[in-house]
Amino acid sequence: MAKKPTTKAPERMTIEDYEAFGKLVKCWSTGDKKYFKGKVYPVPKNLAEFVQQCADVGAGLKLPKHITGFSISMFDNSTLYLRVPPKERVLASEAKIAAGGDYNVPYFYADLAFGGAQPAVAQKEKMKFHASRIGDYTISYCE
Repeated sequence: MAKKPTTKAPERMTIEDYEAFGKLVKCWSTGDKKYFKGKVYPVPKNLAEFVQQCADVGAGLKLPKHITGFSISMFDNSTLYLRVPPKERVLASEAKIAAGGDYNVPYFYADLAFGGAQPAVAQKEKMKFHASRIGDYTISYCE
């Protein structure tokens, strides 16, 4: 018997302090010591280094048990990088929205996404934002 497809997304990695995490990413990108008072964090080579660096900078990383692998891509200006999200995550968030739920975004989007008033936004508009955000993070360089 074929396995029934699921619309339940796996638990997500979370960050409590996006500013600290963003500074860590900037440090990896630039190699500049200005982000952490003279300390430079090298680009992590494995999951353990990534977890340790997040702890060191106080990012508040919470990593689900199912995440056991690690891959990092250093972008450049001459290559287009596309990140395609896992099917399970796309289907689960679509199902949640279709059932009348909100599309959750990190806390710092509150002033940007629909003026912080998602309950008043039509499902169609939430789905438009959902697709747009996936498109954005697929090609963004977080400038």
